[in-house]
Amino acid sequence: MAVTAAALFAPTATAAPRHNANVGGGIAQAYVTDTRPGTSLTLEAADGSAVGHGVSDRLGSLIVRHLAPGSYSWNGAGVTSRPVTVTDADSPPPTPSLYNQKLHEGLNYIRMRDGVTLAATVRLPYGKKLSDGPFPTVVEYSGYQNAAPNDLVVGAIGDKVGLPDPQAPASSVIVGATLAPQMLGFATVSLQMRGSGCSGGDFGLFDTVMAFDGYDAIETIGRQGWVKNNKVGMVGISFSGISQMYTAGTRPPHLAAIAPMSTTDDLYSVGRPGGIFNKGFAKSWLQERVDDAKPGPAGGQPWVKARIDAGDTACAANQKLRLQTQDPFALIEANPMASAPVYQERSLPDWASKIDVPVFIAGAAQDEQTGPSWVDVLSKLDHNPKVWANIVNGR
Repeated sequence: MAVTAAALFAPTATAAPRHNANVGGGIAQAYVTDTRPGTSLTLEAADGSAVGHGVSDRLGSLIVRHLAPGSYSWNGAGVTSRPVTVTDADSPPPTPSLYNQKLHEGLNYIRMRDGVTLAATVRLPYGKKLSDGPFPTVVEYSGYQNAAPNDLVVGAIGDKVGLPDPQAPASSVIVGATLAPQMLGFATVSLQMRGSGCSGGDFGLFDTVMAFDGYDAIETIGRQGWVKNNKVGMVGISFSGISQMYTAGTRPPHLAAIAPMSTTDDLYSVGRPGGIFNKGFAKSWLQERVDDAKPGPAGGQPWVKARIDAGDTACAANQKLRLQTQDPFALIEANPMASAPVYQERSLPDWASKIDVPVFIAGAAQDEQTGPSWVDVLSKLDHNPKVWANIVNGR
């Protein structure tokens, strides 16, 4: 997937002096940041035809989606950008060095193929340092407060005594944040989903970009010298269980196996069971995602404000595309039929049919949150000889 990220706007001979703006291209979309808010912008193809138009938001950003592969340039306010390359999901990243990034213990920012960086916290088994490796390694990929770098257990104790730690990860990501490193001796990487926490970009609600972010992260993590056999697994429940299915469907070579718990089959069965909007769990969960995607430090997750207030300039810069996040409620309302492309793009059975690594999947037959239809995914794994499923009765 060819991408030119962080290219600068180049003023024309007649343009008035102005600050630089950053542009980038990725999977079927192109973005611009750091323009003057309210700037009228046009995205042009290589032949000069306009393929998108909009006005930059109050943070100076704009995204154009659903683009065909090709070269594009942003134009507006007398300024023409350098070209960016947009590709489809089948194209590999253009720069082999993308996966040569080095990660350290604690909070990192991993660069994706479109130049956006995702927050990722590396945790080691108790009392170990990187030089003690290599370690068996797992990744937990979520949009919850996942990559917050402090200790979950210490944070939970602080909550009990009235001293909450805003930089502690959410209890919903305990598998990767605490159980795997402290009880099982694994190194773990808590990967923060695009458009949430201190990660950059806009939140896409399990879209194709999110899936291939998982690919890029796995390929970067798997090449670390402290990762045993240069292979990683994925773990997690619910949000970080569902994300595994998409990531594994992209077939990253350095992925060893996945262990998703409490997954679902697609957004339609949860968001519109029987065609009726789910005003229970789906509504409250989507509202949390809307709130989490708000730009910090005024909005978003608690750790974002704490990091920015402490001087984390990468976290602050990563808030610039947040206002370009699409409203999930509007998407669901505008697409009442299961056949709509918005659901087909996110169909877990389709992604599962591409998974070729070992899978241990577990869930409840009467899950009050993700529903019972996740078992429909199992038939799409028939091609895979190494699949184990644990289906339990009750919640």
